[in-house]
Amino acid sequence: MEKKMFYRKVSPIERVFTLLHEMDKPFSNQVVLEGTGVLDVSRWEKAVAAACEANPGSRLVYRGISRWAKWVDSGVAAPIVQVDGSHWDALSSDGAPFLLTSLPFKETHSCEVVLLTGNPLRVVFRTLHATMDGRGTQLWIEDIFRALRGEPLLGASSSINDAEFVAGLSAPKRWERKKRNCLAPTGPIDGSEPGNVWRRTRVKGKFSKLLPQVAIAIGKEARKQGPCNVCFNVPVDLRARAGAARSTANLTRRIILYIPPDATPESVQQHMLEKLNDMSRDPEILKIAYYIPLKWIELFFVRFRKRNLGSGWYYSTGTLSNLGRLPIEAYEGGGFKADTGFYIPPGTEGKPLFVTLAGCGEFIEVIISMPKTLASNGRIDQLLDRIVSQLKPNP
Repeated sequence: MEKKMFYRKVSPIERVFTLLHEMDKPFSNQVVLEGTGVLDVSRWEKAVAAACEANPGSRLVYRGISRWAKWVDSGVAAPIVQVDGSHWDALSSDGAPFLLTSLPFKETHSCEVVLLTGNPLRVVFRTLHATMDGRGTQLWIEDIFRALRGEPLLGASSSINDAEFVAGLSAPKRWERKKRNCLAPTGPIDGSEPGNVWRRTRVKGKFSKLLPQVAIAIGKEARKQGPCNVCFNVPVDLRARAGAARSTANLTRRIILYIPPDATPESVQQHMLEKLNDMSRDPEILKIAYYIPLKWIELFFVRFRKRNLGSGWYYSTGTLSNLGRLPIEAYEGGGFKADTGFYIPPGTEGKPLFVTLAGCGEFIEVIISMPKTLASNGRIDQLLDRIVSQLKPNP
């Protein structure tokens, strides 16, 4: 019997994310694993091909226009890219041009795997944010390693998109709007250089209420710039909210986390729980993103960013994403064994910062991304140091 072609409709948010991938190259998920052993290219090619077959969401290409656009399974596995990574320390975006290349989602592929030689060895999994979120990327990665070990693959065959998924949730609350009254924690812009940069650090210890601690620390720095509101976008994986089939799609929505001057980790944690239990529905106006030409949306984003950067005022202090503890023990196979892993934030010039957090063994990985105009003159390094200095590990 002939196998049915896998496809899903392009949602309004996914359509906008394809534009951001062109404007903020690359607006993608990038997971980096560091480890030891060997990187056998032929074994990786076979494993990636098998994992892509089991997870067709990793082979999607964009077809069609406007409301009728679809993500279609190309049938071609994500490519393997080999790079000399011996001169990259993986502590910053410096020296890693291979992380800035766009994924040609309209032509050939929307995901790829980069094998980096050096000491330690590194593997980078790159997925278009319009087709996958962080958890979806993890599902694909885990199946790649199962294939490397010769184990059965779990796969993810759901073809539902985020708009269809959210429509099925009980979320009666109206979309929560924000005011443009937040300041960047590093102060006003300096210069006009386009693009984003990121920095990474590792902190030893076990931490409770990690995201609230980080939010409070950044909030203190933002208020040093002047009287302002402090609020963060926090991505939420919706899979746990309904008994959904395994899916690699971008099934996330945001909650808005407000941080008052007297906030404590406990009060912020409680605030988060309340938000999670009272999710907002999508605004009806979002549907017009189906029909507006992408060029018009791009012009809106350009004006939006110029106004934010020029005035110094933003709709949020930034985005915080806690990926939890990575299953690092599952990232072994084909002669490679991961020791740690981290997510590079998909930075955008329209927001002051994006922070990702992940636990690995005895450490947590803290990575911060910012527009170059806000990170200049060592300000991103100073902010990262101040965040880490305020974290309190468990006794």
